[in-house]
Amino acid sequence: MAEADPELPVVDNGDFDYLAHFDDPSALAWLQGWYMSNCDGYWEHGGGVSIERLDNPGWSVRLELTDTNLEARPFDRFEHKRGEHDWLQMWIEDGTFHIACGPLNLGEGLFNFRAWVQGRGAPASN
Repeated sequence: MAEADPELPVVDNGDFDYLAHFDDPSALAWLQGWYMSNCDGYWEHGGGVSIERLDNPGWSVRLELTDTNLEARPFDRFEHKRGEHDWLQMWIEDGTFHIACGPLNLGEGLFNFRAWVQGRGAPASN
């Protein structure tokens, strides 16, 4: 079983080792682990995690921070536009972490959310 990060709540959800996903290089696998680590029988019935498409095209991600160990952590709004379909915006509003991005920037947004959660600093703007 993966060693628990003191910044993350440890949740026993049966036989599957959800915390192992925090070391997985895949942004989606890591997000699954982060989501499961916050499921406590109540949190997941609120905002939880939402990933939707935008029609410009792009992605919209909402990650509920209320009732997590991240709800009081500051985050400076981040915006970076490299081209018409190559852009990323991230911000916190009303206890929710938002990612809006171009059609091929979803992984970049999730990577930067993960870096913030793990205390690795501000988003990268390549």
